[in-house]
Amino acid sequence: MACESVELFSRVMIVWELSEIKVSVPFNGTSEAVGRICLELGAELGEWNTFIGDCK
Repeated sequence: MACESVELFSRVMIVWELSEIKVSVPFNGTSEAVGRICLELGAELGEWNTFIGDCK
């Protein structure tokens, strides 16, 4: 049970870091690449889809 919590927490931190990156990059190819990573994370995380939905 504790292991699952740690894994979920680390994934949330990854999403948080990506959100920070998205805010800091200009809207160009870099932003698009970050968006693709967000979509991949969304597919992996499932329940976090809504949280990172604006990351496209």
